[in-house]
Amino acid sequence: MAALLQESPTLFAMPDDGWYHISAVGEFPHNPTGLVQVIDRDSLAAIVQQFAEVAAKPNFPGVLIDFDHASLDLDKPTEAAGWIVGLQERPNGLWAKVRWSDRGQEAVRGGRYRFVSPVWQQSDCLKLGENRVRPTRLYNCALTNDPNIRGMVP
Repeated sequence: MAALLQESPTLFAMPDDGWYHISAVGEFPHNPTGLVQVIDRDSLAAIVQQFAEVAAKPNFPGVLIDFDHASLDLDKPTEAAGWIVGLQERPNGLWAKVRWSDRGQEAVRGGRYRFVSPVWQQSDCLKLGENRVRPTRLYNCALTNDPNIRGMVP
């Protein structure tokens, strides 16, 4: 019986290697801005390279993961769910090595949150024309259940 419970798709398990899918590859409309985010090989390579440059500096804390994008609202308190301490480009998108806070780990392990949603600032995107942009830097992320970018591994 225990073996059946461990393999059940309704249970929530954190990946053994600590890597989480934070962006799929594709084109994703962002309704609040009217822009289409183009996440392609060029975007992923630029994001990973920029992260590596910043991460190599002394006292790098990691990239913030908050809850439900609260850090984007200056009227809300910001609590860290975790910190991204590594980034990888993989065939299906961008993956992050995460160091969770106690509450972030509890939220993911308990199934309250299923996805990590990335944030790119417009100033860190290349304009491709026709309201399309290519992100080149990861600003931060949030735990969410309804990410704008579809197709991620929960």
